[in-house]
Amino acid sequence: ETIPQLWLNHERGSTDGQASGAVMIAWFGKTTDFVAMFVLVLPMQNVLNTYFSTSTAYCNAFQLFLLLRPSQTRWRSAGLSLTVLMTLSCAVLLGEKSTFVWSLLGPST
Repeated sequence: ETIPQLWLNHERGSTDGQASGAVMIAWFGKTTDFVAMFVLVLPMQNVLNTYFSTSTAYCNAFQLFLLLRPSQTRWRSAGLSLTVLMTLSCAVLLGEKSTFVWSLLGPST
C-alpha cells in the first residue's frame, strides 16, 4: 500500500500482482489504526501520519476495485461504495480531531 505500488498499478492498469485478501486486510488494519488514533490523545503529527498511511491503503483498495478483471466486476460497486464511505468517515474524524486539538491549543477568549 505504498506510493510506488500505487504508481505501478496505475502504470500497468492492473492489480494482478497483488493478493486481494492482503489489500483488504491492510485496509481493515489501517481503518482500526486510524480509529485508535482518533480515540487516543496524541500529538497532531502522529494523527496526520496515521491519516496519510490510512489514505494510501484506501487508494490501494480503490485501485483493487476499479481495476478488477471483467469476470469480477460484480464486486466493484459494493467495494467502491465501502471504501468511499470509510474514506469520508476518516476525513470527518480527522476534522473533528484537529478541531478539538486546536481548540485546546488556541488562545482562550
